[in-house]
This record gives sequence, structure tokens and C-alpha cells, in this order.
Amino acid sequence: MAPRPRPRCPRRSPGAAAYDEPVLKVTGAYIPQPQPQPQPQPPPPTSDMAAGYLTVTNTGRQPDRLRSG
Repeated sequence: MAPRPRPRCPRRSPGAAAYDEPVLKVTGAYIPQPQPQPQPQPPPPTSDMAAGYLTVTNTGRQPDRLRSG
């Protein structure tokens, strides 16, 4: 399936470029690290199994459209 073209501002103006471009901000990214525990815990993450968390904020005029890659 071919990608859909991005919507464009109907006329070019000084603010048109800002309208066309996405405005995304990623903050608070981290990967949890295992902490020593007095009781047995599951094994720590490996290259086959890991998790990460982040916050994505859209402050642009375009609606949110998240896709997995």
C-alpha cells in the first residue's frame, strides 16, 4: 500500500511551513533497571526481551497519528 500524501496548507504563507511540519516532543524516556531484592525475582531483561517507556507529545495543528514500525 502506497503511503498517503501529507495534507498541505492551501496557499503558501510564512506560517505554511510550520503548519505542514509535525511538531513532536519526546520526554521522560527511560529503561527500567533491575534493583536488588531480598526475594527471588525474574531474570533481568536481555537483548531478546526488553522494555522502554517514553512520552510523545504533539503540539502541532495536525491530529495525532501514531504508527508502529
